[in-house]
Amino acid sequence: MIFKSYNKQGKKRCFYNSLPMQKIVIAQNIRKDAWNWWDACNKVSYGEDWKQRIEKKIQDKMIGKTREQSFAFLIPRLNTLYKRENINQKKKEIQDIFDLRGREIFSRMRKVTGHKIYRENFTCFLTTFPRAPYNYNRGFIWIPIIWPKEAYVRTFVHELLHFQTYAYWEKRCLKS
Repeated sequence: MIFKSYNKQGKKRCFYNSLPMQKIVIAQNIRKDAWNWWDACNKVSYGEDWKQRIEKKIQDKMIGKTREQSFAFLIPRLNTLYKRENINQKKKEIQDIFDLRGREIFSRMRKVTGHKIYRENFTCFLTTFPRAPYNYNRGFIWIPIIWPKEAYVRTFVHELLHFQTYAYWEKRCLKS
């Protein structure tokens, strides 16, 4: 909604946009990344056997293992990978992309769905696994840093469309 402000002489001073500004926070959390690896190797989701996308020797360290057993293997490996990939620089670059494009993303999504964005804040966890899971209730999206830069915004928008669908149409669709 736009509000007009007038000075004492009745001249228009400024406009205020009262639409809430959603925030996208890019986070690096090694345990969230390790969880993505472990979860992908221990279940089929959305019809995809995700473990097939990684080397067999890595699969063998996680398939059928507990989360903590897998983490004992994964976390040292991920620390090495983070140093090689310069994860802190990658996090800053991706945050800059979303800071620059966030307003446009949410504005277009409101137009496409005809609804306000269902929540204020989103957290994107960086992951080194080639899968982008999400958590609708918490507004979490995993962004694979191994994908090309063009995929970061596309991945977020794709998952946001899932979220909007759940928020506004899921119950209606399940009734029929």
